[in-house]
Amino acid sequence: MADFKVVIPARYGSSRLPAKPLMDIAGKPMVVHVYERALLSKAKTVVVATDDERIAQALKPYGARVVMTSPNHPSGTDRLQEVAAKMRWDDDDIIVNVQGDEPLIPPEVINQVAANLANNRQAGIATLAEAIEDVGQLTNPNIVKLVRDANNMAMYFSRSPMPWARDAFAQGIKELPVKDLYWRHLGIYAYKVSFLNAYVKWSPAVLEQVEALEQLRALYYGVKIHVDKACVNLPAGVDTQEDLERVRAIVAAQKAAQAPKVVEKNPNADKINVLFVCLGNICRSPTAEGVFKTMVEKSGWKDMFNIDSAGTAAYYVGEPPDKRAQKYAKARGYDLSKLRARFISPQDFKKFDHILVMDKKNFAEMEKVQKYCKDPKAKLQLFLDYHPNQQPDQEVPDPYNGSDTGFDIVLDLVEPTAENLLKTLLQNKGLTNCGC
Repeated sequence: MADFKVVIPARYGSSRLPAKPLMDIAGKPMVVHVYERALLSKAKTVVVATDDERIAQALKPYGARVVMTSPNHPSGTDRLQEVAAKMRWDDDDIIVNVQGDEPLIPPEVINQVAANLANNRQAGIATLAEAIEDVGQLTNPNIVKLVRDANNMAMYFSRSPMPWARDAFAQGIKELPVKDLYWRHLGIYAYKVSFLNAYVKWSPAVLEQVEALEQLRALYYGVKIHVDKACVNLPAGVDTQEDLERVRAIVAAQKAAQAPKVVEKNPNADKINVLFVCLGNICRSPTAEGVFKTMVEKSGWKDMFNIDSAGTAAYYVGEPPDKRAQKYAKARGYDLSKLRARFISPQDFKKFDHILVMDKKNFAEMEKVQKYCKDPKAKLQLFLDYHPNQQPDQEVPDPYNGSDTGFDIVLDLVEPTAENLLKTLLQNKGLTNCGC
């Protein structure tokens, strides 16, 4: 088959799932899974295009080729054109656009869409579709429908039900009147570089803006789009937290099926595993982690503990704690500078014995996450349940609701709570000599 290249656009920003490319799936960022799936195709080159250094750094250990792009592109197609220009690819080169939120994409469909473009020279774009089999898909505006001509060229794409069965739908859409007529568009494309160079010079089409479908710009300017039925089922990508948990479960099941039946000892099985949780993991939970680690080190029982922190939101994944949190902690002898925010995972309920949350809202979010973990072992509690002067349902306040003194208030609560937590956990293990 003809040579082709794969470009994986990966943006950090996402309105529904911030930091989506960095979400953990079986120990790897999601974008790494997409990259590794693309490597299994017949592509000669695989490149990740991103506008964020955190994504580039996450890919570095895996040897991925990364191209930094502008954060101001109006569409993914514009981002691809910048990559092609920077890589100095020829006009006739074929590029397959693999979305960065498709961690389960089969390599076969990548090969298929590239071959289809090479074999249909009248087309400027090739893409794939699958049959719509129920009315719910047909009426869902988040599912893009399409119609194609006798040569498998797209006639139109829409979020509305189409084609409209006038008589069958006269009393409402109750069932599909004709089999193999309704098609769902799958978001994988193959382009020629020459098309990309032309596309970025065209003004957006009204149809494109109304439907919020950038492929309509190509149709508007007369470009043929070849549409083939996908050769294998294409699993849904990740748009929401629910999608993420579904994919995590699938990948975990796949790994379990492939793993040799060997019982391996968990290196932390004999340790006391403690996880601190707040919303963004840049203030309260890293402060608790830093304070508790320092006290554990002073107690002489460092090797007995596995300590971490995480957030129930992914806004700051990969970032250090807030500078003010670091400043106030440092003034009391705690170093938070090496800590980095991460997003909570259902597997944390297996890895940790104690999950300590900062407030009741965190607690409610963690209860939702716990439902996705099979056989959880962690005890979920409010952190301040361990405060020596415990009050019912006491919470560590969010320091961002007031002046910088809020960070000192957090420390005033964290220090005695961490000290009492350490004594309690050591006593439960029959250990003494706490020197904190």
